Amino acid sequence: MTLLRYVAVRLLLSIPVILGILLLNFFLIHLAPGDPAEILAGEFASKEAIQAIRTRYGLDQPLAVQLVTYLRRVMRGDLGFSYDYNQPVAAVVASRFPATILLLLSSQALGILLGITLGTLTAWAYGSRLDTMVSGAAAVAYSLPVFWLGLMMILVFGIWLRWLPTSGMTSILGPEEGAGYWVDVARHLAMPATSLALVWVAPVVLRITRAGVVEVLGEQFTMTARAKGLSEERVLFRHVLRNAMLPNLTIIGLNLSLAVSGSILTETVFGWPGMGRLMYEAMFKRDYPVIMGVFLITAVTVVLGTLVVDLLYRLFDPRIELR
Repeated sequence: MTLLRYVAVRLLLSIPVILGILLLNFFLIHLAPGDPAEILAGEFASKEAIQAIRTRYGLDQPLAVQLVTYLRRVMRGDLGFSYDYNQPVAAVVASRFPATILLLLSSQALGILLGITLGTLTAWAYGSRLDTMVSGAAAVAYSLPVFWLGLMMILVFGIWLRWLPTSGMTSILGPEEGAGYWVDVARHLAMPATSLALVWVAPVVLRITRAGVVEVLGEQFTMTARAKGLSEERVLFRHVLRNAMLPNLTIIGLNLSLAVSGSILTETVFGWPGMGRLMYEAMFKRDYPVIMGVFLITAVTVVLGTLVVDLLYRLFDPRIELR
């Protein structure tokens, strides 16, 4: 199967999955308690004003009619109109999407680097005190609620030590361009990216790397490489890690969806202006189109991320065929 054909087939097979997620979320959101018309109209609004808002946004229509109308708009690339922001959902989501991508990529990169490094060290020192301590710490980190770790980091590094800012993406009076701007963003990014990496990414990558390296160290080709007189560093980087990294690609792809869900809590705790924070705000305001738009963009992002991981398999191991 050619590469383009494989990509096309994967994308076509993903359409029913995304559609199923949209349908489930649509019914869950619209059947939940709360009326967006009453929230928009205000506490002391008249019944006529509330009914006028329902009519304006089609909320007075039967649920089946609302669903069909929404699906028709999505097929045309229209994600609807935000009740709260009074602008197209696509524009609202697009303004928050870069911040979420920056947080996800930073946390994934940091978590993968920590996981592979510590996993390799623990596998190399298998059964030692270092192995026990690091593996135990990884298990504890994986069990921590990501929001609790975020709050503790804010308390220690933001309030007690005053090393890092506690919320937002940039400082109010900070530079708006140039190197100073990116330094300011990096300081705001440090705690949310680290908390997400330590809970959702690093522990899983560490365990998979450790298991893979331990297994490969016992393979015959590793013993042969050592018998040939190769240095331990060359054996590790040239033979062991190259063969032990493939399972991590699967974990990274599967963990992407978990990291997206974890980013909702992380962005809320740190006030990071991404899609997770946007969804949190939209839930309280019953802004249905924004919630559905975030769900849709998130589902598409996860599908594309897993597709990229599958293609990387072929790059790292040419023996793997695309089927």
